[in-house]
Amino acid sequence: MVGKGRNSIYKQIMNNKLDFSPEERIIMARGHRFLAQFQEEMKYAEDLSDALSKSLEHLAEYFRLDRIIILETDFTNATNTLSYQWNSKEENTLSDYFQTMSEEEADGIVALYNEYGYIEVNPTHIAVKYDDSVGRIMKENVLDILLGTQLWIPTMKNGKYSGAVFFDKYDTTPYTITDKFLLSEAVNAMAVYIDRLNAENASRAKSDYLSAVSHEIRTPMNAIVGLTEVALREEMSPAMRKSLKTVQSSALGLLTLINDILDYSKIEAKRLEIISEKFNTLSLINDMYEITKARNNGKLKINLHMPENLPSSFYGDMVRIKQVMINLCSNAVKYTDKGSVDIYIDIQKIDDDNCKFLFSVKDTGIGIKKEDLKKLFKQYGQVDTTINHHKEGTGLGLMISKQLIEKMDGKISIDSVYGVGSTFSFHIPLRVINWEPAEKLEDYQYEEPEEKKVDFTAPKARILAVDDSDINLMVVSALFNPIGMTIDTVKSGYEALSMLEKNSYDLILMDHFMPGLDGVETTERIRRLDNNPNRDIPIIALTADSAEIVKQELLSNGMNDFMAKPIIIKEAYQILYRWLPNEKIQNI
Repeated sequence: MVGKGRNSIYKQIMNNKLDFSPEERIIMARGHRFLAQFQEEMKYAEDLSDALSKSLEHLAEYFRLDRIIILETDFTNATNTLSYQWNSKEENTLSDYFQTMSEEEADGIVALYNEYGYIEVNPTHIAVKYDDSVGRIMKENVLDILLGTQLWIPTMKNGKYSGAVFFDKYDTTPYTITDKFLLSEAVNAMAVYIDRLNAENASRAKSDYLSAVSHEIRTPMNAIVGLTEVALREEMSPAMRKSLKTVQSSALGLLTLINDILDYSKIEAKRLEIISEKFNTLSLINDMYEITKARNNGKLKINLHMPENLPSSFYGDMVRIKQVMINLCSNAVKYTDKGSVDIYIDIQKIDDDNCKFLFSVKDTGIGIKKEDLKKLFKQYGQVDTTINHHKEGTGLGLMISKQLIEKMDGKISIDSVYGVGSTFSFHIPLRVINWEPAEKLEDYQYEEPEEKKVDFTAPKARILAVDDSDINLMVVSALFNPIGMTIDTVKSGYEALSMLEKNSYDLILMDHFMPGLDGVETTERIRRLDNNPNRDIPIIALTADSAEIVKQELLSNGMNDFMAKPIIIKEAYQILYRWLPNEKIQNI
């Protein structure tokens, strides 16, 4: 961000360094000790934004300043951005003063920096001569907000002026030459951290945008998944049922892509979570194996190899482990047109409590060229697109898989021969809960009917669905219609509170994000209702974000459970069965 300009303070003083008096040399030495400490505050900061704010305050205290403004200018389109500031009066914010400048004014400002190295101005004295090309900037952006004496020190990026740091004080005495030099050094000290902070903010903004877009997609996805499920309940021809099944399968595939985008945004924003818990080994393997076979659709021979001594249960993040296993197996199926896919699962014992979990999938597909191997595990795109252009996918899956495995202290690798096939492998450490060998997979009891059927009704139950989307409310009503409940729908938290004053309910489905009162605020108000039978009613969050931190936020703010969007009917019915009053449930 900052450099030594054509006629910078640094160059001016270095050219005259022998002219300093002994007193000035003492001031300079003391100032450099302060600046060393000033830089240390930011160097090891966990929260760089907070550290920068505190550092600006310390800088102001040391030099007896009343305001510091970091202004970044894009000279290509003559726009200004007030990036960071510190004010002795916190209410004195100045972003409205710095907006745009004409191309002529921008050129004039650069000319001043080139000639003087800085700009100093106070009510009675302007230390530089400027012409009409920068007159408006001086009048509107400087003189109108001047406290006493202001010093502009230019900043540079890639050899070009990029803005300035403004130092303001109520005192109208000019800045000393040592002040100017030390403040220019302070700007240099801040440079790398401001650049890094800007980069982090840009990355966070991009990640937040991806997350927002992904969440917005979930509303129409909720309709596609939910209403396809409703349509499949009807009598229809085999051809029509097959078409609807294809729509349903495609929708769930699109949902996987949306989840990948959300995971990518969390990786960029450093919010990706690993949530460990006890899990059944055969449950993990069965889910992976069945999904792989379904995606293969009879195209290839799928062989599963696992030892007889595989422990029956582990402690780890089963969801993330399964996500990686399915991604690697799905890629093997996708990029293999004939032959087979072999899946290998094994362990290596570390001690009495821990082991190394080993997984690999070998295919007879197209393989990967040696020069393309380095492109794997990168975001965006596939290798060898001339061959793979007809294959679906974004290339995000492998990058996310690598991040997940490394988050679990493991390693992922690839061995490939072009034209012959590839083997993707990973290993992670896992804590063993039960060393007793797991059963054979064919004996694993996991029953899921071909069609998801309602196994209970609740005709005497009454629930309230709260969502600002008409589509989501329609989906809720249609999906849960077979249960026979009375379902009232409202589109805001305020309407929900009004309905709760008039009626008694057995359960509330509450959208998380709504304009006005959001789901959390509405829930908090419900929990504070006086003499209202709905005060302790079960409240189930409807949310598009299943991240653990979001779940904990919802549960800690008075909600009892959460239902993900798009609504997956089997999971949704389980939640309703769990929270509806037992006396109102009729098992079929």
